Amino acid sequence: MPVVGIRELSRDVSGLVERVENGELVLIKKHGRYVAAMVRIDPDGLEDFLLGHLPEFIESMDQAEEDFAAGRTVPYEAWKAAQDSVKRAGRRRARNRAG
Repeated sequence: MPVVGIRELSRDVSGLVERVENGELVLIKKHGRYVAAMVRIDPDGLEDFLLGHLPEFIESMDQAEEDFAAGRTVPYEAWKAAQDSVKRAGRRRARNRAG
């Protein structure tokens, strides 16, 4: 498993990507600290990979579960009606400015 610095990464991106395509994991360091990893991704599993590795998504899902458990949720129909109302109001304002 290669460990490369930023300079080496910038000099040999295509070579490192080829190694990743062949199944190797490449670790990347910046100023002596590990900051990233290049890993092979199955195109069919890309969405699952991204959703599973984005911290903000995981935090959002945790918050949603807490809100649901505490009863701080809104039925979809009510949410949709509120969104439609906001859109209609925006269109009215746009027409009034244009007219």
